[in-house]
Amino acid sequence: MDLLKPRSNPSFHKFEAVILCLYTALAGCITYLHEPWADEAQAWLIAHDSSLSDLFLKRLHYEGTPGLWHLLLWIFCRLHLSYTAMHWATALIGVAAVYILLRYSPFPPLVRALFPFCFSLVFLTAIIARNYSLAPVLTFAACAVLTARKDRPLLFAILIGLLANSSAIAFVLALGIAPLYLARPGRGLASEPKRRVVLAGSALTLLLLFAAYTALPAPDMTFGAGEKLASHPAIGRLLSDITAIPQPAAKQDASLAIPLNSTMPDLNALYLARHSNHHFLSHMVLRFVSFASIAFFPISKSNTLAFLFYAVLLWWVICRRSLITLLPLLVVIVGGRFMGIGEHHMSVVTAALIVTLWLTWSRPASISRRSELLFQFVLLVVLIEQAAWTAHAAAYDIRQPFDPSIATAHFILPKADKYRIASIGFEPLAVLPYASHNIFFNQTTTYWPWKQGLNPDVHIAQTIAEHPDFVLNGETNTEDTLMTDQMMEQLAHNQPYSLRGIAGYLREHGYHETHRFCGLQPAQFGFYRKTCDVVYEPMK
Repeated sequence: MDLLKPRSNPSFHKFEAVILCLYTALAGCITYLHEPWADEAQAWLIAHDSSLSDLFLKRLHYEGTPGLWHLLLWIFCRLHLSYTAMHWATALIGVAAVYILLRYSPFPPLVRALFPFCFSLVFLTAIIARNYSLAPVLTFAACAVLTARKDRPLLFAILIGLLANSSAIAFVLALGIAPLYLARPGRGLASEPKRRVVLAGSALTLLLLFAAYTALPAPDMTFGAGEKLASHPAIGRLLSDITAIPQPAAKQDASLAIPLNSTMPDLNALYLARHSNHHFLSHMVLRFVSFASIAFFPISKSNTLAFLFYAVLLWWVICRRSLITLLPLLVVIVGGRFMGIGEHHMSVVTAALIVTLWLTWSRPASISRRSELLFQFVLLVVLIEQAAWTAHAAAYDIRQPFDPSIATAHFILPKADKYRIASIGFEPLAVLPYASHNIFFNQTTTYWPWKQGLNPDVHIAQTIAEHPDFVLNGETNTEDTLMTDQMMEQLAHNQPYSLRGIAGYLREHGYHETHRFCGLQPAQFGFYRKTCDVVYEPMK
């Protein structure tokens, strides 16, 4: 076996079987010991507590995402499968993605052996149960159809349409992959029956439109870019007309009873204040830094290696006359910049990169052996570093908590029937999938509503005035490995962006901290987030 020679035909033999078994064992071990965090619980709770019509006509407009993942969870809940089963299903999704990669990709054996153990394809696909887990399996399946000898436009359209419905950033990736069907070497739509082309085009259009509708923000949304869009009067009216959700009469959440800071620092303003006196130059540098951070962060901790990889990748693609295959990667990086993607979205960036490599290696090309070996060498160095990231994260997650949710649930749930428990912040909802009912008296929904008038943190003063027996406060701090720090340090480490000031407020009103449960979320060779559930009780 030539370990550096790409293959021309799909196959699955002992070599691939051994790799798949190793990946399955690793994913299974980590899944068994993984502690889910609040974002994983949010989707599960929404699916559990919503009807199918309410899910797609109302609830998802507050999440800013298409609903394929929530639909799968809704089905899970109606089949009475558990929260734990959701995580085993996610691990199977990762295994399925790796199986498709091993069987159908044209990568050389060494590349096929290392790619499954990338951090993104282990942790962000098979372990953390979120909608981003769907991107690799759907992307790889689309690549397999795209490079198959037999044309299957309808199947390709359905896969791309499902990819667009999995997440907002995957929608962008789908738009980047779809045109590549027209750019297949030696093929075109003209050679296919018109009926098949029309059927495939119609299916893809309907799925894209449905994804776009589902992800439209509600006019009274209180989260991220959707809130900024809805705050514009004309856009807010348009969103209200399309979603049939009434515009709010006023910004009800503006009357916060106590002055608490619930947002992350403005990284752009922080950078501009620190790094340059020339406003225009600062903005140009910041724009370059933001794009480069998204591109470099999932590749290597070293900017030098990441830059070298992209330089060699560009040269390799040019030599193979396959510049068009860079389209998915480019649209994800550019789209991600404006959509504010972060560390936990990197599986989509990795999937886009694999599309570029898959389609480029699938095209016949005349390229020198030296150029081919140079690219493969740099790629293998990157993949070895990726495997080291996975080893670091796996070793940590097996020994220590990824999130405090399970420890907090063990502590607080036995008290739920006897005592009144209040929750502050988003993070404590991670314990609710383990409860038989909503244990927080100050929350009207189990999931976080992101809706004006329903934010529990607006009514902290009223909640404390009711003298709860336990107050569970979620604290989240940045750690030492942030995507925004990939190019240059913009954000101080250990910067809290949960409700700062709540500890002092609780002390002033007769509460003190009695228990603290914490977890760390790995990234590269460090951690990008620390989450703590802090328990407060009345002073005796």
